[in-house]
This record gives sequence, C-alpha cells and structure tokens, in this order.
Amino acid sequence: GAGFVYPICGDMRTMPGLGTKPAAAIIDFDANGEIVGLS
Repeated sequence: GAGFVYPICGDMRTMPGLGTKPAAAIIDFDANGEIVGLS
C-alpha cells in the first residue's frame, strides 16, 4: 500500500485511542494448533 511520511512533534498522537503496540503482535498458535492471544 501507499506509505506516508509526516513529522510527529512532542506528545502528538496520530490516531487517538490506539495503543502503541498492535494487538496482532500477541496473537499466536499453541502446540495443539489453537489460536492464543485473543480475548
């Protein structure tokens, strides 16, 4: 997809309400093939 470059100054947030770490980073599969990390 298209990328954008924009400066971030101080405590400015790009998308209010979003965390700094994406939730997809903690989703995984266990030894039985079950999805873990979803709540």
